[in-house]
Amino acid sequence: MNLGSEGKTQKTFTFSSLGADMESNYFTATADDMNSDLQTLALSGTGLVFNKDTLEYSLTTNSKNTNLTAISANPNATVKINGKNSTLKEVVGGTSCTLPLEEGENEFAVIVTPNG
Repeated sequence: MNLGSEGKTQKTFTFSSLGADMESNYFTATADDMNSDLQTLALSGTGLVFNKDTLEYSLTTNSKNTNLTAISANPNATVKINGKNSTLKEVVGGTSCTLPLEEGENEFAVIVTPNG
């Protein structure tokens, strides 16, 4: 059953038999509250061209570190930067941090969690 994800929806349910239990859960959130898009993603020294619809990037640099900037389109969303085995930074709205780079592959994840 899909009641929709945006706008106001009112539904009436009628049951034809007695003796059944029903549980209902709902929440109220605006489309902006549920926005988990990035507005800005930048990595210094990499030539990254950000596109909010691109979910993975593969970049090359000779630098020993890079400055990662990640800003959510939703100012109340949590932006988390994860390294190999840990959360490096977690901030509401956006963050910037210097990431050390090792020779070879370095993987970082930027996770945006909406507040809705």
